[in-house]
Amino acid sequence: MPFRRLRVPKPTLKRPLRSLRLGLGLLVCGAGAAPAVEVAGELLISLDARDFSTGDETWGQASAVTGIPGDFVAHGAPVVRQVGGARAVVFDGVRDHFRGPSTTEALHAPGAAHSVELWVCQGDVRDQESVVSWSRRWGGAGDFAGFRYGAHPEFGAVGRWGSADMGFSKIPETGRWHHLVYTYDGRTQSIYVDGVLDAKRQLGLIDAHDSLPILLGVEQREDFSLEGSFCRYSGALGRLRIHAGSLTAAQVKRNHEEERAAFPGSRVAPLASAPRHRYRFAGDPGEAADGSEIPDEVGGWDAVVRGDGAHFDAEGLRLPGGSSSSAPYVDLPNGIISAMADEVSIEFWATQYEATSWARLMSVGSTTVGEVGDPGGEFYGGQVITLATNVGLVPVYRLIRASGKLPDGKILRETSDYPATELGREFHHVLMYDSKVRHWFWYRDGALMECLPDPKGPSSIPDVNAWLGRSEFSDDQNLNGRFNELRIYDYALSEAEVWGSFRAGPDRLRVASSGGASDAEGEVAE
Repeated sequence: MPFRRLRVPKPTLKRPLRSLRLGLGLLVCGAGAAPAVEVAGELLISLDARDFSTGDETWGQASAVTGIPGDFVAHGAPVVRQVGGARAVVFDGVRDHFRGPSTTEALHAPGAAHSVELWVCQGDVRDQESVVSWSRRWGGAGDFAGFRYGAHPEFGAVGRWGSADMGFSKIPETGRWHHLVYTYDGRTQSIYVDGVLDAKRQLGLIDAHDSLPILLGVEQREDFSLEGSFCRYSGALGRLRIHAGSLTAAQVKRNHEEERAAFPGSRVAPLASAPRHRYRFAGDPGEAADGSEIPDEVGGWDAVVRGDGAHFDAEGLRLPGGSSSSAPYVDLPNGIISAMADEVSIEFWATQYEATSWARLMSVGSTTVGEVGDPGGEFYGGQVITLATNVGLVPVYRLIRASGKLPDGKILRETSDYPATELGREFHHVLMYDSKVRHWFWYRDGALMECLPDPKGPSSIPDVNAWLGRSEFSDDQNLNGRFNELRIYDYALSEAEVWGSFRAGPDRLRVASSGGASDAEGEVAE
């Protein structure tokens, strides 16, 4: 197939003219021209996150130069967010996906050469996470095409069905943007990560099922359904190109070099505003008996230790874990989250030392008996926002809104699909609600881990129980861990603010308005 170079202009045109972006770019030359990207054969599909906004029904592609014209229709609630210093479309891994135009012979003819280019970023990599796919999973080896950013050693990178599957030789690092390229030249399949060959396999002739839609964020089952969480993508997508030809290693390297400046990594910035509440768990070393107060150094809404067995040490408040009937926990004042009304960010540093069944780092909401003031009692959770550190005794996190279910009320991911907990390690967590996109977002150590849609926000949560280390389900055990610091803000932190706090660490509050910029302000957090 012949090769040509395509110039992609900077995003200066208005959205109604977006279909001309690539076409006009072909004429750009001389000073101020955008970087050129290599094209193998014909450019079939081209998508850029700059051409989609939260709430859009479709994601339009550069139809002036693509071989398969047509928009991609949004399903679920994909949102646009700053991720790793770049504009990105974020998928929740549960419902979010796009359905695009159907394939042509350029993709589904027997032995049709093709290349798929992705710019992707994830905070957590599950076994099988499909970013783009076509055909359906049914039949013999090579009759399907699924291009993934997954961890499974055999089919985490490419799902072709059977012997044509492939995994990455080395799973791309989480929390960073990666340029992933998958090529097939009619005989050989190759995988490139950030411009470097990662894996290669001889496939021979493969033949995908004909004229089925190109999908983003999900794969089609053998019965043509998209039900369940099968191979769902739970990360960020910045750009996608599909070529009707196999890019060479030199072309892949050049495209990576040309575009990597557009995905620079998160910038570190000070906080725009100070927290409304701040708890540093800095009591005198020794027992933190039932009723011990933990002062709110900013807002005066003091928290209280409930139950016996906790103690203060040089690193914070230590909770021993155990049964909800007796083990200690921290009780924050009623209304502390719902009072924020539109937006909230809950930031804390915490460590888990032992897996205790269904333990919670934080849980805010109500129970079937209303407010619970002390250890003990029998109850079930009602409306809650909660971050669990264990699924049963398995040390993985689970972000939950409402009564233990994801927003559709049906799907719970498999245990292996949740981000892993590392016992004995302190993590920085930020759980926030952004009213502009009506989603909850959870960051760990600066990286976006999960998101959940919620049209109502914090004001809808009946937070008569706002707990650290205890669940709204009395059968669950309390946390065996430590809290170092907790801050609550009345706005949604930016990615740069999250990174700034993470890099500064606890006990170092940096607020721009007070001149207290972080020592690392402006640097790229890699």
